[in-house]
Amino acid sequence: MALPILQGPQALGTERRASRRYPVNTDVEFRLISDSEIGAYQRAQLLNLSTTDLMLECDRELEGGEEVELMIQWPARRGRGAEMVLHAIGRAVRIQGSCAAVRIDRSDFRYSTPK
Repeated sequence: MALPILQGPQALGTERRASRRYPVNTDVEFRLISDSEIGAYQRAQLLNLSTTDLMLECDRELEGGEEVELMIQWPARRGRGAEMVLHAIGRAVRIQGSCAAVRIDRSDFRYSTPK
């Protein structure tokens, strides 16, 4: 007996993400941004990434709505070995224990010359 092919919302199940997330396992630096101050950089683990969202695991529990700035080392290099860093600013939109889903509001690549 052939199984039915699901289309539309049935095919998505409970998935609510607008973009596919790709598994990543790398260190990331982040800091909190508020109207009154910009915090010091802290380390976290980047668990997955899409064009619009990412998932962090960090020692400090974030709160929903907090604005964060992230610096993610990119595996590619630009001419003459310049390192690429993904700089992103976003908001924590969902918290589950030590993990935080962050919606990316803006991002760009930055380059640094090798030392």
